[in-house]
Amino acid sequence: MSADELPDRRTAAAADPDEEQVPVVDLRTLLGEMAALKAEVRAVTVEARAARQGADETSGVLRAELDRAAGREAALRRTADEERRRAAQALIDVADRLGAALRVPVPRRWFRPAPETGLRGGLELTLRGVGERLASLGVTRVPCEGAPFDPETMEALRAVQRDDLPEGTVVEEITAGWRDERGPVRLAQVVVSRREKTP
Repeated sequence: MSADELPDRRTAAAADPDEEQVPVVDLRTLLGEMAALKAEVRAVTVEARAARQGADETSGVLRAELDRAAGREAALRRTADEERRRAAQALIDVADRLGAALRVPVPRRWFRPAPETGLRGGLELTLRGVGERLASLGVTRVPCEGAPFDPETMEALRAVQRDDLPEGTVVEEITAGWRDERGPVRLAQVVVSRREKTP
């Protein structure tokens, strides 16, 4: 079959309406469309790179801001903790003074009842309130008397010979010790037992 005898596609497509029509495109148009597509892909790629770079810069700025905020929060937490401990130490001083006032004997007068009952009651009530405030700050008293000596929370001022107790048992608390979750706020000052050394 010669080239002249080949059926023309356009004629065949027009003759058969059910057959898909293929548009006739010349090579120059096809190359032009490919060049336009390449240019569009390049433009989209440049936009995507710019968007990614902008997102990276934004996330870097956000990350730096979050780090700064975390640092400020940690500094504020440390400051609040120091202030809480300072307030606890002031309250401990008040508790010591109230305790000392309660230990002072009030002389009784022979001609009328001594007024110490009202005063003592008020001091005890105030001391109880100070203890509750310390507990609300997370500060608790270190139990000492009868307990084994703990160098983390206690300071031994002296030792007394006591053969009836194990060595290093706290015999007397001179100054109360206080602690919170971080450790001792104030060391307890105590007297500890020691046994007589056997020859």
